[in-house]
Amino acid sequence: MTNKLKTKLPKYVSRTDFGVYRFVRNIPQDLIPTVGKRRFYRVLGADFTEAMMAYPKAVADYDALVGAYNSTTPTREAILSLVKDKFGEDASLRLARGDVDENLEGALTDFSAELDGKVSEEVAVRLYDASLPATVMSMSEVLTRYATHKDSGDADKDRLLMNRVEQTRRYLRECLGATAVDATPVEKLTRKDANRLRDYLMPKMKPNSVNRIVGQARTALNFCIKEDDLNIRNPFLGVIIKGAGASKEDRLPLTEQDISLLDGVYDAPDDINALWATLRDTGARLSEITYLEVGDVSLQDKSVAIRPNSLRGELKTSSSTRTIPLSDKALTALQALRVGKSDEEAIFTRYARPRGADGASQMLMKRLRKHITDPKKSIHSLRHSMKDALRNSGCQEELAKALLGHSDGSVASRYGSGYDLATMRTALEKTWR
Repeated sequence: MTNKLKTKLPKYVSRTDFGVYRFVRNIPQDLIPTVGKRRFYRVLGADFTEAMMAYPKAVADYDALVGAYNSTTPTREAILSLVKDKFGEDASLRLARGDVDENLEGALTDFSAELDGKVSEEVAVRLYDASLPATVMSMSEVLTRYATHKDSGDADKDRLLMNRVEQTRRYLRECLGATAVDATPVEKLTRKDANRLRDYLMPKMKPNSVNRIVGQARTALNFCIKEDDLNIRNPFLGVIIKGAGASKEDRLPLTEQDISLLDGVYDAPDDINALWATLRDTGARLSEITYLEVGDVSLQDKSVAIRPNSLRGELKTSSSTRTIPLSDKALTALQALRVGKSDEEAIFTRYARPRGADGASQMLMKRLRKHITDPKKSIHSLRHSMKDALRNSGCQEELAKALLGHSDGSVASRYGSGYDLATMRTALEKTWR
């Protein structure tokens, strides 16, 4: 592993000599005699992306465990954390479901005696009875828990999500009132409340913006329903927002004349030309290309692999993971930036940073706007241009979706290994200029 990748690991995360990522944090000195150990361990997995997804949960588990001994964690979470640390995740999940047999009940009774005087009386009694207090969760807590779960430890990377969560909380309070959001159990929220939020927002912003806020509330609540096995209906599910969704007028494709003009604008012997040529000839998303590593480009196959890596983490969707053939122009431009670098290094060095794709977009758009002033045309319009070019060349819709990283949505599309490079190259060659 390179030093560059090591610096990207969050606090308290390390990688063993065997390639396994783990979360290790010291137990506070004053709690060591009570907890009975000096360190808290969690194995995060051998895959970097998998480890980064598991990291927020490890942090939450540590906080809950320490909080269980100093009575700062709510009783339900404290009990589940203690049981998980003592007996493992399966025992914790069984207790949460109420699936307690004689063996687990006896173990919890003994554990209660072992913890006598070390935890709150309520926690000890609940362990003795092998029971949990009823789940009471407000919408505000739902948003907080979701944000904690999604927190990657990188403030710059997480800023957009955290701002959206706080914005959603603020609009909910303005619309429904602080009591309904901060103190009312989520199971008491109704579709009428969800529609009230929609109707409150519609005069203030565009339909797609309303859809994003309602969608944030829906996603956060779905997470807690699944995580806590809540038997409730999500009132934000299926809220009808008139005018929301993409339309042909949202973003116009760049015409052949536009692209021909911009070929000259971006003709530079550096990363500007490489970004433009690769985006133009693959139809990939800007963030997919900006965060490429050297090893993602294959000179032998003349292709680029769009996949999770140490720079970008996860992709937008599972269907975004794909391998795309490269034109000779794009390959030549990319190769010039690969020379002298190891496979784990970034191709576009100056954008290998949090929100680097935003910086690349600003650079490309600054040049584009000097020649193309239509606000409905942008760098992202290249994806629309490629979609049109593939359609007009007779490319099958399913193949076009595979090339662009769009989800097909059908059951059949989830079987098999997809199209081979030769088939994909034949389709793309018809669009290259």
